[in-house]
Amino acid sequence: MKIPSPALRAAAVSLSVAVCAALAGCGGVTFAGRVIAGPANIASVVPASDPRLESATGVGGVLIELKDEKQNLVGSGVSDLDGKFAISVPTANAPTRPTIVRSTGKGLQAAETTLYLPRDGSRLLVNVKDVPAASSDGAPRQ
Repeated sequence: MKIPSPALRAAAVSLSVAVCAALAGCGGVTFAGRVIAGPANIASVVPASDPRLESATGVGGVLIELKDEKQNLVGSGVSDLDGKFAISVPTANAPTRPTIVRSTGKGLQAAETTLYLPRDGSRLLVNVKDVPAASSDGAPRQ
């Protein structure tokens, strides 16, 4: 049996890595969480055992974007009817510095929070707030 040359082995490894990255099925990081109705617009990292991840009122149809410190989009996802979401990011693109979590949705105030993404099985909890209703003079109601 002939042993492939080092150059041929290196080319095969490079091709395997490229195919793996293109399929995004290997080496990815998934950031899971839930969007809930809250008194403020803020994202936070909570333990997977946080009861709000199951019992609070979920909000569906919310776009969650993860951006790096230069506002480059790293990943995004939309919450399902129960407010749950999962955003998969290839490992090479997964931020290791503070990340901007942006939430937007119809009838909701857009919000951004900067935080370190969970790495230990914790989850993202995104609180969203409705756009304040306007009074008859056009000013927001308090």
